[in-house]
Amino acid sequence: MAAEYTPESVWAHVARMQALYAGELKREILVTFNNPPPKGFPSPGMFYPDTEKMFAAEMRRHAVRRQFVDDFVPSTEPWNTSMLIPAFLGAEPVYTRETGNLWVEPMPDLYDRLDEIRFNENNRWLRATLDRYAHYKANLPGDCLLSISTQGPDDVAKELRGTDLYFDFTDRPEAVKLLFMRVAQFLVQYRRRMLEAASRVAGGHINWQGFWVPDECFSMTVDAATNYSPQMFEEFTVPAINYIVEASGGFFDLHLEGSAMHILDCVKKLKGLLLLQYTNNPKLPRGIEVMDTLRSRLGD
Repeated sequence: MAAEYTPESVWAHVARMQALYAGELKREILVTFNNPPPKGFPSPGMFYPDTEKMFAAEMRRHAVRRQFVDDFVPSTEPWNTSMLIPAFLGAEPVYTRETGNLWVEPMPDLYDRLDEIRFNENNRWLRATLDRYAHYKANLPGDCLLSISTQGPDDVAKELRGTDLYFDFTDRPEAVKLLFMRVAQFLVQYRRRMLEAASRVAGGHINWQGFWVPDECFSMTVDAATNYSPQMFEEFTVPAINYIVEASGGFFDLHLEGSAMHILDCVKKLKGLLLLQYTNNPKLPRGIEVMDTLRSRLGD
């Protein structure tokens, strides 16, 4: 653990990640510490949408986190960009100052408005986010990198439609497939735009999970898949994922919730999987317990 962060740590991190992707870290473990800021430090979310105050709060946190540099370099992004992604497609965001929560209201008459599901640089929520990225990039210290937030097609579709999406799989399957593909097309264009806004190093960038990936690797989420079957995952989600991966460069890393283990065999069949990030409840950690299962099902 380094007491001081140096620019060389970026290159050391990139080298380790490249070795990991190449399958050369057979006897090593990469470690990141989840070190929350001291009590009393305000969350940037308390100041949303004031960009300058959000940034100042984030930098107070960074001043603490930079003392615990390990295999992963310090990185940040404007608060809750990932939750705003459905708003870039027309959903209305809702912010509750008392709780510091940000989410979106599902779009009414979504299936009648599928032509609106496309990348639009003039979307006001996207413009505000890009302006925040510009502010962060111009003011970040040299020991912190600006990361990119992305999601998966089913997660964005679920936020646009709400929980009714799960009924739509059987009630209006063709509409769902079209929705997923529209979202997939948007995500490809959105990510290309965000690559221009974020920090770049060695032909790659820092994804929302805080580690370096090559630019041809799309960071995917499939949280919504915790609530539907492997058969539905293969029918509806896989074609959209395949489109995103092919259009982005041929590779992806996947954030998999512990409650989505039932789709693991489907995930294994997907082409281009570079890295799997398995997440579970820190109060009931099962990561070590399922490690053998993950390795036997997915390989090294």
